Amino acid sequence: MYARLITLQLGIIGTAATLLLGSALLLRGAGASPLLLFLFQCGMLLCDALHTLLQCALQRYERRDQQHRSTLLYYATLVPEISMQLGRLAHHVHVWYVHGLSISVISVLLLANTKAAFEALRQRIVTHRNFVRADANLKRRFRTAEADELAKVRARVRVGVRVGVGLGVRA
Repeated sequence: MYARLITLQLGIIGTAATLLLGSALLLRGAGASPLLLFLFQCGMLLCDALHTLLQCALQRYERRDQQHRSTLLYYATLVPEISMQLGRLAHHVHVWYVHGLSISVISVLLLANTKAAFEALRQRIVTHRNFVRADANLKRRFRTAEADELAKVRARVRVGVRVGVGLGVRA
């Protein structure tokens, strides 16, 4: 199952990379702005596929060793998501720049798409801030015991059990 998923993902990455490079070579004389407009979706698909492959690898790694990997997985998800949202927002601004702003149906749709991209980015940042706040609150309230602290507690428990056994108390 996992091998089929990775094979499919690598096929998508290979196809997107081939289309992106082939199109860029064919359109290299068109200029930067039309090239960015034309290849944006293919580039976003390639970034999304690479992000998915990275997440698969990290989740597989996390299943083997679960200690302190959730934070790594969280930030490995956060950074590409915010980057792709910023890319979408920049793309909408670029489309506005190229087509100009006028009172038309296309401008209204561009405005709606730009607003949706901005709101999605804002919501993701708000969610991240809430996560950081909750994580700091949990760390403040329930701190992690160090190895030497646990060893001291275990030693006290052993001494207490020995004393209790000597007094006829059941352990």
